[in-house]
Amino acid sequence: MKNRKPFELKTLIAIYNLVQVTGNMVLGCYGVYFLFWKFEYNFSCQPVDYSTTEHGMAELYATYAYFLFKLLDLFDTVS
Repeated sequence: MKNRKPFELKTLIAIYNLVQVTGNMVLGCYGVYFLFWKFEYNFSCQPVDYSTTEHGMAELYATYAYFLFKLLDLFDTVS
């Protein structure tokens, strides 16, 4: 290993950062539009919508996407 050059990860890190920034911006806009603007949202007591209505599915997709981004952050931290 002494004679080997280290991996060049600048391009991979730049792509990862671009995906994270773009994805979180899209998720933020999605959340603002669907969960706050299109549907009335109550900050004091908002029950979880478990139905298959448009509002319930918007909550599901936003929550799942947020989970996947946090999982990607965890893999970045652990590796």
